[in-house]
Amino acid sequence: MVKSWKRRVYLVALTVMFSVIVVPVAGAIPTNDDLDNAVVITDGYSAATNNVGSTIEAGEADGSCEAVAAGWSMWYIFTATSTGSVFLRSQVATPTSTNYMTVYELTTVGPPHTLGSEVTCAPGLNALQQLVPVTNGTSYAVRISGASADLGNDVTLTYETTGTLAGTVIESGTANPIPGITVQVLDTTGTALQGLTTTASDGTWQAVVPTRDVIVKFSDGTGVYGDRYYDNVIAKVDAAVLTVIDGVTLSGIDAVLADAGSLSGTITSDGGSPLEGAAVSIYGTPIPGSPVKIALTVTDGTYSMVGVAPGDYFVRISHPDYFAEWYNNVPDFTTATIVTVTAGVDSVVNAALAPGGAISGVVTDDGGQPVVGILIDIYKAEGALKYQRITLADGSYDVPGMVAGTYAIFANADSGTPGAYRDEWWDDLAPDTSYASVGKITVAAGTDDTVSFILNRSVVSGTVTSVADSLPIQGVVVTLLDSLSAQVGQTTTDAAGNYSFEAFGFSNSPLSVSFEATSVFFVDGASAPFGFSGGDKQVEDAVLAVD
Repeated sequence: MVKSWKRRVYLVALTVMFSVIVVPVAGAIPTNDDLDNAVVITDGYSAATNNVGSTIEAGEADGSCEAVAAGWSMWYIFTATSTGSVFLRSQVATPTSTNYMTVYELTTVGPPHTLGSEVTCAPGLNALQQLVPVTNGTSYAVRISGASADLGNDVTLTYETTGTLAGTVIESGTANPIPGITVQVLDTTGTALQGLTTTASDGTWQAVVPTRDVIVKFSDGTGVYGDRYYDNVIAKVDAAVLTVIDGVTLSGIDAVLADAGSLSGTITSDGGSPLEGAAVSIYGTPIPGSPVKIALTVTDGTYSMVGVAPGDYFVRISHPDYFAEWYNNVPDFTTATIVTVTAGVDSVVNAALAPGGAISGVVTDDGGQPVVGILIDIYKAEGALKYQRITLADGSYDVPGMVAGTYAIFANADSGTPGAYRDEWWDDLAPDTSYASVGKITVAAGTDDTVSFILNRSVVSGTVTSVADSLPIQGVVVTLLDSLSAQVGQTTTDAAGNYSFEAFGFSNSPLSVSFEATSVFFVDGASAPFGFSGGDKQVEDAVLAVD
């Protein structure tokens, strides 16, 4: 509504009925939307930029691997500090279609910049990564692009220089080279792969990897030789940490592999029934770290674990529906029996597991519809989270294999669709209820207790009054907007000046509320942006006035 007179808006203090989540607001068109405004990056760069508003500039050619014309692009520039390769990784936060990473040589470094030949182009749904060949002193442009449907996403680019690791793998006793050994270069946690190769016919290997600290694992897919970490250790926690240096080849990362032993056996219930899907995990001594190897039982309860390096191990046996144990029938490793594996010998480890208790249930909304993605937190004591599950499409969850005891259960509604539902403790208790006062469930071995939740939808509400006399204003049009100014709800104030929106979850937070006065005696207004989670939200009350 357009009004010709001067207007003022008065807003009273914000009242929040629970803690506010501060969420970054997607801004204007990113500065690196075109080549001449590309972000200059150096070794170790890793940052996210929202691509909202990004477009394709005139004369901007798509990469050779792009199946369809791109709808947006982001540009970056780097200059190689050595001849060899650099590591690039791009990631779009929540992609719905293929995105691309294209690298070009720059023939002119400006701005204005001039693109030369394409070096490489990689498509993928997400997490694209490439080792890109570069020449020392040459500048390169990196273009990340995708379909218009993926606008409004954070786009992260990671750039690292690389070095080279090299070595030889030989057989223990004979010193003969071993071809075909898998060499994995891992981060220092041993979980993220940094490089992968296999040994050649003469036992040598070489891998180009990002410049960072790494560990190296050697394994034989045939099971003839036992796995080893550099420098000649069995357990990941004992592996030597290597520092990769830009443009430098670190040689002598060698391994001597011995003939392997093996483990096998049968896992049953304590009633003698074979258990399929039980996990048999072996750990190094004297303190278990991460598993050295894991084998799963098949239908008849048997398992076979080959390629085990000779040495001493702890063995842990677990199954989703049963209590886990350490060999031989003890609850922790401190009293476990050590199993010694010998080259060429199959060590037999059997176990019988006792059934655990279970909790299961269904989460629905107050209309009876299942709610997916709700995090179910199960506490053994105050602050002591023991188990977690996420509800499936039918709203169900299941927590088998629980240790007998008393538990409190919390439905973390904000883990699903943020802002859509109210958190609660079982049984229908507010999230701020003290742990001592919330309902508890006692779990016993062999039982399955049902714990279901009915979640109420969250509400956004407020009141509109007149500054002149503090009386409520009826009929004000109140619009709920997301961070991109898209309307997600609209209502009008009632006779008491009140309004409310039932929340259905919002993908672009924070929200804001606008107030449009339908009477010429009052002015329009708007709330400050706000976020909320797992509960109701009372936003700023609006006080409208005219001169």
